[in-house]
Amino acid sequence: MAISIESTRGAIRSLGLNRVSKKQSTSSDRMRVQAMQLLGRWTRLSAGHIALGAGCLCGASFGALQPSDYDEQIVAFLVGRHPRIKAIDHARLDQLLRAIANGAVARDASLTPPECQALLGDVERSLDSFDEVHRTGSKGI
Repeated sequence: MAISIESTRGAIRSLGLNRVSKKQSTSSDRMRVQAMQLLGRWTRLSAGHIALGAGCLCGASFGALQPSDYDEQIVAFLVGRHPRIKAIDHARLDQLLRAIANGAVARDASLTPPECQALLGDVERSLDSFDEVHRTGSKGI
C-alpha cells in the first residue's frame, strides 16, 4: 500500500497535530509529527530507484530490486538497537513509524520519551544513510 505525502499530511491533520503551537506542543506531539514526517520520507524513498554505480537497476535483469527491499534490514537494525520495540507490530518500517505516531510504541513497548526520540534519531540516520548511498534524490523531504 503506497502512502502519498498528501495522505501523510492528512494523517497529521486527523491526529490534530497541525493545530498545536510550538509553545503548546509536548515532546510526545513533536515525536508523533516527526514519525509522520519520517514515514512520508520513507514512502518517497521506497517508491524510488536504487542507484548503483553509474545508473540504477531500472530495466536491468537483476530483478525488481527496490529501496523497500531494504526495509527488513533497517527494521532489524532498529530492533537490535531498541529491543523493546519487538512488543509492537514492527515487521515493516512504515508500521513502526505509524506505531510511534499513534502512541503504540510508548504504550506497548514502554519506551520513554528519550528512548523514543533516540529511536526516531536512528530511523532518520538510517534514511539519511540510505539516501546518501543510493542517491535517490529525496534528501531533505
